[in-house]
Amino acid sequence: MVCCVECFHDSEIRAAIEMIGHKGDCPVCKKHGVWIYDSEEDVFLSNVEELLDSVLEIYVPESELPVSYPEDEKMKLEDRLLKYILTIQRLRKKK
Repeated sequence: MVCCVECFHDSEIRAAIEMIGHKGDCPVCKKHGVWIYDSEEDVFLSNVEELLDSVLEIYVPESELPVSYPEDEKMKLEDRLLKYILTIQRLRKKK
């Protein structure tokens, strides 16, 4: 998968992608001349996958939350990722 810094809100992920030092065109957001990450070629050059894994590890299924967990704090993983980590939602609105 190829993506770029513009696909993410998260500053750590953006910095990790930029540190790889590859610029190109992003097939996800269609930006040109941006810092890109290719999961097949750059896996050993950065910690992008580790950062993404750590983001996913902090989420738990609703069934495992304590009964006292506030209802207004519950959010689907997809919604939280789109709101705080990825910029895909914002990109879809631009079309």
